[in-house]
Formats: sequence, structure tokens, C-alpha cells
Amino acid sequence: MKKDMNNLVTKSNKLIDANYKSRLTPREQKIILYIVSKIQKEDTELKTYSLSIKDFSEMMGLKGSPKYEEIEKVTKNLLSKVIEIHEEDGLIQTHWLTRVKYNYGQGTVEFNFPADLKPYLLMLKREFTSYKLKNILELKSGHSIRMYELLKKWEVRKEVQIDLEKLKEMLGIDSGYSEYSNFKLRILKTAQKELEESTDISFNYKEIKKGRKVIALHFFITSKRTALENETQLLEMKQEPDDLFESLYLQLDQTFKKHDYTLTKKVLKRWVELAEEVWGDNKHMEIHKLIQQSLSVPSIENHLAFITYILNEKVKCVQKGTSHHRVSVESNSKKIIREELLPHWFKKDKKEEKTVRKGKLSEEQKREIEQQLQELINSNSVKR
Repeated sequence: MKKDMNNLVTKSNKLIDANYKSRLTPREQKIILYIVSKIQKEDTELKTYSLSIKDFSEMMGLKGSPKYEEIEKVTKNLLSKVIEIHEEDGLIQTHWLTRVKYNYGQGTVEFNFPADLKPYLLMLKREFTSYKLKNILELKSGHSIRMYELLKKWEVRKEVQIDLEKLKEMLGIDSGYSEYSNFKLRILKTAQKELEESTDISFNYKEIKKGRKVIALHFFITSKRTALENETQLLEMKQEPDDLFESLYLQLDQTFKKHDYTLTKKVLKRWVELAEEVWGDNKHMEIHKLIQQSLSVPSIENHLAFITYILNEKVKCVQKGTSHHRVSVESNSKKIIREELLPHWFKKDKKEEKTVRKGKLSEEQKREIEQQLQELINSNSVKR
């Protein structure tokens, strides 16, 4: 096992984000990831992957001589587990494995993946996540293993916000964790402790609430690797500009679809051009932040128009030589209020729209609008 500890586990991000329709036990997850680590970068076809039964038994945490009956029971259960992968044109449901064969005379066990998993495991040139096998072998909770994978995907960007219900689907959470307090104690706190102690990343999180209910979690990811290791990973993940744009579009398109919006490439291209003037090389990360900020404000009627507006305002500040994180929008927002017509993307409902047009907006409402505009326009600092 020691010789395999530094093997790389590489999976498509779509496979990372898949729903674990049939929850995998910690042992089952380690089996899958151990086999995935046997796939070579140059492989063009899925092969039969063979492991020694001794190593296989050790990896599952079994001590002493291999207990064949116990091992066979684990792999038999694993053969029945289903995974769901969401594609643009539909949903793929497949098993993790199609075949397991024990060669007792040779002391080996063979595994075969289904053909459906080929695009998610082989010849990956973009939108994939890699990590060393050793990072998950010491984790005791299956949920911690999944949390590690999900957050490892976002390690370079250092943060990500995930809807709570979506997170539960990806973790394979059952109804036993319907109460957030239970989920927080048993899943989040356990994963936080285990990742800190045994892996190359750690995390903190902020609860996003609607009223008193937690609806999402904003994760902040910290890398515990050396500066040289981080630089090497960035070089390995370097993509061509076209690939970066396509990757960004696919991610944001899915985000907006969840909110019933259609994001076009033309709109995104405009956003990237504007963001380039404000943040330079950090434009993609900052676009993500701005989108999350916009989607967190329920009073915005048209988020696509609003984001375009905010980016244009930031660019104006940069062009004027004004630090955009200190800009005042007081005159702009008051002008909007004086003219008794808010931008259409800021109307909370038809009743409020009529009130605004009649000039009956209260001073408290005016201050709230000014404050929200101020926070969104002035958020983030220039990072050239």
C-alpha cells in the first residue's frame, strides 16, 4: 500500500459533482478511489484493473490474513450502487462497477468500470480534479471523503457557495439529517475535523439564511500545501483562453438555470471584457463572487441586467481613476429615486413599483436601496 499512497486520483468535475443516489460506505468509496488511482494518464480505454488481495484487504482496514468472505460481501454490495451524472442533454444513471473477479490462486482481485464512466475518467484535459490517494485513506467518514472531493475542486478559487439541498444530494444524505442542526453536528463538524487532521486542505464556512432557515453554505478553503506544490498544480491546470471561457460558461450556465435564467455566451463575453478592466487576471473569480452577491439579494428582478449594470459602474470608476471599492453611488441612487423610477431589475413587486412611480417611497426604503446598491457596486478590491 505504501507504494500507492502518492497515486493521483483524477476525476472529471461532473463526476465529482454527481449525486450519490446510492450512498457509498467509507470502504466502498476507498475501493473506487483506489481503483481510479490505478488509471494512467495516457490510458485511452478503460482496462481491467488488478489489485493484490493483500493490499485490497489492508486498504479496507482489515487486519491479519485476508478475510475473503468479508471482502466478497463488500464488493457484492458495491456492484449494486448507482450514481447519477447530470449532463446538458439529460441524466445518466449507471453503476460504479460492472465486474469483480477474485483470482485466489494468484492472490489478486480484478475490477471493471462501466463504459459510461469513460468520459469522466480518461483523457481529461479540462474541468477535472486531481489529488493524492493518501488524502482520503485516513478519513473515517464517507461524508468526509465526499466533502474533501467537493471542496478540493474549488481549492484554487479558495471559496464556493453550495445550496444546502444540493450538497445533501451530492453527499448521499438520507432523511436522517433533515434537521440542519443534526447535519451540522454529524456531517459538517466531523468533516471539518477530519480534513484538518488528515488532508492537504481545511475549511471554514458561513451559513446563508432565508429568514431563520439555512439554505446554503459558503465555504472558505485553505490549502496546506507548500508554495511550490501550489505553483505546480496551477501549471498543471493551466488552460487555453478558449477553454477557460468554455469552462466558466458551463459552470455559470448551470448556476443561472437553477434560478430560471438563460445565460448566453454573448452576455458572458461582455462580462469578462468588463471584468478584465477592473480585476485583470482575477476576473473569473471576481465574476463568480459578484454573481453570488447578486443572487443573494431577493429584491433583484433581473440578475443578468443587474450584473451588467454593476460591472459597467465599476469600469466607470476605474476609467475615472477612482478606486471602485470606495465609490459613492449616492447621487446615482438618489437620482433614480427622484425620477420616481427604479431600474426594472430592482423592483421587489408590482405593488412597490406603483408606489415608486407615485413618488411615495419612504425614507427607510430609499436608504435600504442606496445601501444595497452601495454594497454591491463597492464590493471587492482591484487585484491587478
